[in-house]
Amino acid sequence: MAIPEIIKQADALKAELDQLRPLDPSQEARIWQQFRLWWDYHSNSIEGNSLTYGETKLLILHGLTADGKPLRHHFEIVGHNEALKWLMDVVKGDYPLTEQFIRELHQMILKERYLKKVITPDGIEASAWVEIGVYKNKPNHVLKSTGEVFYYASPEETPAKMEELIQWYREREEKKDMHPILQAVELHYRFVRIHPFDDGNGRVARLLLNFVLLRYGYPPVIIRKEDKEDYLLALEQADAGQLEAFSRFVGQNLIQSLQIMLRGARGEDISEEDDWEKRIELLQRSLEEEEAPTVEKTNELLWQRAQDSFLPLIELLEKKLRRLDDFYANYQHQPTYSTRESINRKAEAEPFESFLRRNYEQGKLTVFRDLGYRFHWEGLKHSGTQLFELAFSVQIGLEHRNKYVIKTAYADILPIEKRYSQTISEEERRDFVRQIGAKLAGIVEGQLKKGKE
Repeated sequence: MAIPEIIKQADALKAELDQLRPLDPSQEARIWQQFRLWWDYHSNSIEGNSLTYGETKLLILHGLTADGKPLRHHFEIVGHNEALKWLMDVVKGDYPLTEQFIRELHQMILKERYLKKVITPDGIEASAWVEIGVYKNKPNHVLKSTGEVFYYASPEETPAKMEELIQWYREREEKKDMHPILQAVELHYRFVRIHPFDDGNGRVARLLLNFVLLRYGYPPVIIRKEDKEDYLLALEQADAGQLEAFSRFVGQNLIQSLQIMLRGARGEDISEEDDWEKRIELLQRSLEEEEAPTVEKTNELLWQRAQDSFLPLIELLEKKLRRLDDFYANYQHQPTYSTRESINRKAEAEPFESFLRRNYEQGKLTVFRDLGYRFHWEGLKHSGTQLFELAFSVQIGLEHRNKYVIKTAYADILPIEKRYSQTISEEERRDFVRQIGAKLAGIVEGQLKKGKE
């Protein structure tokens, strides 16, 4: 599609959106929360951040960190989200674009100086400090897909180049001689050509792109990590004097954002818009389960699953939920079990591993209808005179001959269902525990709130 046609379509969609404004405040808040989550995740992921979309969502909405992921990556997500909120507040007023504003954005998203691996002009790998909120003092460059090295503005040129950039933007604003979409595209590209900071330039460039679009009433363009190669290729074509490719790329993504926002404005659900990968993953798992051999449970097989699946899950859950102990005066964690003769029995106060081992050595694992682990807290602190308690348990259902099911009493926490020949992956384990943590954190938060009323 030609650029004039893209602009025409985008403006028609925006006009349609304007007809629906003002939106219901609660619906508008949900729409912008979703856009921020996408923006936080994809913009950081493009730059190598290791947090998944689910981990980003839990961090932003619930403050839950992801085990095994660098602390630096958590700081980046949180800082980027703060920058987004500030940016969205700023565009509501007549806030000018200045160098100081750009430096403050950079400072927000990177938080504090850190060491980064770099390649020196001699081709030697080294470490260098990334300074925040200040322009670079060493040259930076990038290796293009063609194998050529592209050099950005030198440290000596950068202050003057940034001053020229701001002046160019102000002239466009005053003369109004450029369509906002094209103005946003060129601001992004001119900034990238300078690359004024040691790191974080891509994220700042995308913030500036959307700074312009938001000021004119458009939704933000979300450049997804899946489109990273197309994004970089379009920028390379711009380096060769063909800015049309990058304009087309941004324009087409803006049309997608407008369509999503229109659906949200009409009250339609947009939360699963980017979950096609999740659906593919579920299909893959389904096929794997169909192809998995069907075997009946035995004492030996259950002990094998206990070691590679049940115990790692319970140990991770125990580790995470221990954090709730500090909120209550009393607490108890212990194994539970049911057999055909007895239901919901509590095991003796012993570690889950030794409980399972003892029953394995006695050849009794096959008699269990389910195994479980129960958490019980009572006497919520800082809740005034009100008494609160919290009980939670996870059950490993073994009543079926060919499969086991791990579940909780909460319907919104999806169970894990596997054949006995299948193990629980680390990702499945973490996701299951994250859902539980988020659920219980919400309950404790509600109890504390009620206690203060």
